[in-house]
Amino acid sequence: MAPMQNLVRMAALTTLLVSALSTPALAQLSPTAGSAMETIPLRIKLGVWRPSGQATRTLSGSQVPGGLVDLSGSRAEDSRTLTVGYFQGSSAGKSFRIVPLLITKASAGSSGSSSTSGFFTSQGVGAYFIDAAGSGFKARYGGYMGAGLRLSGGLFVEAQYHYVSGSVNGASPNGIALFIGRRN
Repeated sequence: MAPMQNLVRMAALTTLLVSALSTPALAQLSPTAGSAMETIPLRIKLGVWRPSGQATRTLSGSQVPGGLVDLSGSRAEDSRTLTVGYFQGSSAGKSFRIVPLLITKASAGSSGSSSTSGFFTSQGVGAYFIDAAGSGFKARYGGYMGAGLRLSGGLFVEAQYHYVSGSVNGASPNGIALFIGRRN
């Protein structure tokens, strides 16, 4: 039953992504620009976290659905970004939740700028707030390295490997995260 629950969660998250992408986030970034509204540089990523440890998979299942949002003050792809996310999985009545809060950066590959298709790399460091089997959220520090491919229309796919120091109740979010996302 757990794989079916994960599929239902992924369908719900995909629906949320499609609806969020159809109405872009707007903000007035410069009060001197009259009443012109500009779009906030934003990346939305939905996917699954695949924990590498058996103790974590016992709590969460083999795939933990969730997503990340990257908020940036600049349209330049190589600018630093604040990333926040939420992932939750459960197995046999036990649960595992992760809330990463990271400073991240993506770098365009040699194939071109951020507005074109091509390869990119990413990295980030920060705090991972972990709730393992009702322990309450506890902070652990870590980071990730990733690689992705920009597609047309602002879409992209990305894979990340996360390493977090320490664990909570023997569970750690170390593992691979796979995403599909969109950049406005």
